[in-house]
This record gives sequence, structure tokens and C-alpha cells, in this order.
Amino acid sequence: MYGQIRLTYVIRVQLRDEPPADYHRLHELMEEYGCTRIIDTETGRFHLPDAEYCLQTAVPITTVRDDVLRIASREDVAEQGNPRVLVMEVRNWSFELDPV
Repeated sequence: MYGQIRLTYVIRVQLRDEPPADYHRLHELMEEYGCTRIIDTETGRFHLPDAEYCLQTAVPITTVRDDVLRIASREDVAEQGNPRVLVMEVRNWSFELDPV
């Protein structure tokens, strides 16, 4: 039996509410979904920028996008909805981030 290939995605969410939306609630829900706001690399652990998440999963990118859009559109996150969501599959990366 063969396992599924797990892909690494970086996800960016921008909530567009006035007054400001509840990013704390978004962080909680994204963590429940399986995302982390920290990346682990061979050189250490690093914090991602605000409202960015890392997810390792075998789920297709379009499903991840739709799931994140649904999470970010919840009324307990952003009353007005209409979030911006960007999901990128990571094959290679270079960064300058704060260590954990």
C-alpha cells in the first residue's frame, strides 16, 4: 500500500472588514484546519508574517482554497465576508524571517 503525497502550501488571508475583523478567531480556526503560523526547516523554526499560514496535506490546492475561503468568510471571523485568499504550493523557498 502506498501513502499519499503530502504537499506544502503557504496560505495568505486578508480580511476586509470595517471595523477590523477578528484575526485571532481566524488563527484559531486555521489551526483547527491543520495550519501553523511557524515553518520548520533544516536550519530552524521561523514565524511566518501576519495572516500567513503553512499547511502540509494531500488535499488538492483548489480544495484548500475553498476550505480557507469558507473559514475566512464565517460571521465570527469577518462580518462582511469577502476575504482575499491566496494559496501557493511550495516547491522551494528562500526567506528572511524571525526565528521562534
